[in-house]
Amino acid sequence: MKTYQRIYLITILFIMSFSCKKTEIVEPESSTGIATLIGKWKLVEILRGDVLDRPCGVNTPTREITIEFTANPSGTSNLFSLNGQSTVNDYFASYEADSKGVIKISTVGGSKRGGSTEMMQCENNYYTLLAESQEYRIVQIETNPVKTILQLGVFLDFPKNKGSYLIFEKI
Repeated sequence: MKTYQRIYLITILFIMSFSCKKTEIVEPESSTGIATLIGKWKLVEILRGDVLDRPCGVNTPTREITIEFTANPSGTSNLFSLNGQSTVNDYFASYEADSKGVIKISTVGGSKRGGSTEMMQCENNYYTLLAESQEYRIVQIETNPVKTILQLGVFLDFPKNKGSYLIFEKI
């Protein structure tokens, strides 16, 4: 029996050693930081302190949660628009971003459809984290093909890699 356990452990360690992914933080490409954000992203995970969770926890969203940053000014020269879909409703807002990863998102507005209690709670949690976002990071994960990840929220340096932020994948 111990022989099988050793073989199993060695196999798992071997697989894990080849499955490591290289990540790289991408510097914003322009003085406004807008170029790295432009495009459509889907929410894949949420980090809250020590806990990495799916967008709606144990509940499966009825549709993908997305965000799309545009380079179109929303009336003022420093404000740009964003929009997307949440679990139940579509939404929109304005944002400002700079090349140092600082972002400010205005009050989120949207459609007023109703949904299940679980999906409405998920949507409200998403809107809260979105509105509280202060920083962003673009990370590239070397897989085949390369994945581009957007981390949007509040980052804390201590303890390392903690904070509350939304994790999106470029689509």
